[in-house]
Amino acid sequence: MPKRERDGVRFISGITVLILCAALGSCGGSNNSSGGGSTPTPAAIKFVQAANFTLQATLNNPSSIYTATFTNNVTRRDLIVVAFWWNYPLGSNIVSVTDSGGNSYWQALVTPPGNDDNAWIYYATNVSGGSPLSVTVTVSQSMAGQFSMAALEYSGLDALDATSTNSGSMTSNSTVSTSGDAVTHAANELIVGVSLSNELNTTMAGSGFTSRFASNYFMVEDKIVSSAGTYDAEFFLPTGCQDCAWQAGMAVFYFNAFDVLPGLRQTSPFNPDP
Repeated sequence: MPKRERDGVRFISGITVLILCAALGSCGGSNNSSGGGSTPTPAAIKFVQAANFTLQATLNNPSSIYTATFTNNVTRRDLIVVAFWWNYPLGSNIVSVTDSGGNSYWQALVTPPGNDDNAWIYYATNVSGGSPLSVTVTVSQSMAGQFSMAALEYSGLDALDATSTNSGSMTSNSTVSTSGDAVTHAANELIVGVSLSNELNTTMAGSGFTSRFASNYFMVEDKIVSSAGTYDAEFFLPTGCQDCAWQAGMAVFYFNAFDVLPGLRQTSPFNPDP
C-alpha cells in the first residue's frame, strides 16, 4: 500500500490518518492502556433531556423566531436533534437553526410534499455544551400560524447515517403512517421519527418507539436499535378521516469511530499533493 509522511501526517490511499500515538498512547484513540491501535469504544446511546416549544401566533402577535431552552446543562460532545413543524405561507423558508452555544446545525430532512406545512429535522454533533442552551429556529416571514419544536439531547452519537421521508392519505382503513425504510450500518443506532397529520392530537408513537414530544398535529418519537438492518418510523393514526393526510420522516444517527478527537472528523477523502 503506497504511503508517505509529511509534518506528522501519514497519507494512505488518499485518506488522512492523524498520527496521535504520542498524545493518545495508541493510534486510533483507544482508551486501552496496552496500546494496539484499536478504535474508540462508543459510549452507550442515551436520551438526556428535551426542550419543547409551541406557539399559536396570532394576527396581533406574529412571529418569525422560535426558541426552546434546555433545563439542564448540555454535555460537551453530545448530539442535539431539533425536530419542528411550521404552518407557513407559500414562498417562505427556514432562515437558520442556531443555539446560544454557537454550534452548527445541519438539515437532515424535510417531509413531503411541502404545500403549506411540513416537518423538519436538524442536528448538531459534538456540541460545545455548557450552561442550558437555547435553540432557535428563524423563519423568513412573521406570520399568524402554528409552530411546534422539540430539541433533544443524546449521548453516544456523533454522525448522521440515513434518512427517509414519506406521505400519504388517511382512509377508513388507514391506521399507520410510516417514514419509509432506511438501511442502518452500525450495531447500535438511534432513530428519530417525526409525524405530521391534519387530525388534531390523535397520533400515537409506533411499536417500540418512545414519544418525546406531541403537540397539535405533530409528534416526535425515538428508538434505539441494536443491530444493522432495515427500519422505518411508524405512527398510529385514527381511522375514518377520509379527507385527512399525513407526512412522516426519520433520521438515523450513530457513533463514528474515526472521530478520535474533537474537531478532527474526517468528512471526505483527502488527496495529497503528488
